[in-house]
Amino acid sequence: MERSVNRFRTSLDTLIRPEVHLRGRVWPSFQVFCAIGLVLAISLTMALVMRLGLSPWVMAPVIVAAVATLFGLAMATKVVTGEERLTQYHHMIAVMGAAAGLVSLMRQPMLAYLDVTMLGVGMFAVVGRIGCLMAGCCHGRP
Repeated sequence: MERSVNRFRTSLDTLIRPEVHLRGRVWPSFQVFCAIGLVLAISLTMALVMRLGLSPWVMAPVIVAAVATLFGLAMATKVVTGEERLTQYHHMIAVMGAAAGLVSLMRQPMLAYLDVTMLGVGMFAVVGRIGCLMAGCCHGRP
């Protein structure tokens, strides 16, 4: 039993790579998975908006604000601390705060748009964590 578990573990270890080779270029796995996560998050969010009868014209600026907040907070943290530190909950709180502020300014039903936004943030976090595993930055180091 232990031998088969070790074989299984070894086969999974071969999947973990810090870099991805795409179209003749080498890309950092973390960035690739974050990009995939962003595309999936936006797709999920817009699909839910359409399904729930909410306005995509309201959600589009919320998505732009969320992405800008994500990158802006990452850059501000790097400027202040001198190093890149991506903290999941820190960014989630900032993104949700920005979304709440924007939805409030647009005088739209806040909870409906925040629910959809949080599911998109969750999708981004799930795929981003796979990127963390591949890079060995947060989780996955032996």
